[in-house]
Amino acid sequence: MRVVVRFEESSRAALARWRLTLAPDAVAQAALAGVYMDELKKRLIAFGGFPSGSLVIPGTTPLLHWAELAGNMWVSYIIEDSGRLFRRSRTIRVIECEPLPPSSAIPASPPT
Repeated sequence: MRVVVRFEESSRAALARWRLTLAPDAVAQAALAGVYMDELKKRLIAFGGFPSGSLVIPGTTPLLHWAELAGNMWVSYIIEDSGRLFRRSRTIRVIECEPLPPSSAIPASPPT
């Protein structure tokens, strides 16, 4: 299954604010943010949207997932599957960023 991660416009302002907290200068901020975001994308792709420690908000439609980007930032995302049999694909759309996930979040488990 092909997996793609997209950072939606709704997440960009919070990510920009978070980036400013990573280092004292713009070059280091950009470098660190790139490393953290690349690592998150790799984890989301490798585990199909269910990396270790990820959470979900029960009762939401579509199901809202949360994963830790770095020690002080979590991202929320939705998973959209499409296609059939041998042409299946999964899009993970990052839609929000917060210092902590909501208190209603519970541990996620991949579908069986």
